[in-house]
Amino acid sequence: MTVKTLPNGRWKFQVDGSSVISGCPSFALTLEQTSEQTLSGVFADGRTAALKKQ
Repeated sequence: MTVKTLPNGRWKFQVDGSSVISGCPSFALTLEQTSEQTLSGVFADGRTAALKKQ
């Protein structure tokens, strides 16, 4: 997994699972802080994601 800091308070997470274990998925997710308790973002394939602090 690699994490890159992008401009405007965003982060890009890249997981290259298939390069470690054959058949494992690889994916990329870009997140940004949308509130004090939430990170929201989009996977490279267009799916959305939200991480909420509880």
